[in-house]
Amino acid sequence: MSIGTLHHAAIEAFNTASATVQPISHRTICTAFLDQNVELPLRLSETDIGVVLDRHGCDVFTVDVNNERPDEEALAIALFIVERVNEAALMPDLLPFRIHFEDPEIAPLDLDASDADYARQLDATLRGVPAGAIRKVKIIKDESRR
Repeated sequence: MSIGTLHHAAIEAFNTASATVQPISHRTICTAFLDQNVELPLRLSETDIGVVLDRHGCDVFTVDVNNERPDEEALAIALFIVERVNEAALMPDLLPFRIHFEDPEIAPLDLDASDADYARQLDATLRGVPAGAIRKVKIIKDESRR
């Protein structure tokens, strides 16, 4: 089966976007799945190796549909994906944080994260700076400043 031009463009856009860290809320994840008629949480099929089902038992995808991997590998891959999707979809809402740096020449950065430690780690990764370059991480409480 070949991939059409529109699907190929969507795949390229997804791959480009996923190369950078972009935190999203659990509501966004759930909505994206619901838009595809998939209700979370995902679960493994009890009868078919590598088959992932939605909340209602409908097939979502199959890992190693061509049976080129040992069953244990296909099962492990499916389990990793199910656990990660379910974890991301059920995580608490992300909070708005403002990151301030030791260097006054670096402008503060606003980002969403689940907690201050993760915001610090995420920002250090995004900016390519050591965590020590960050002076403080504060939650943004004023709606007008978001």
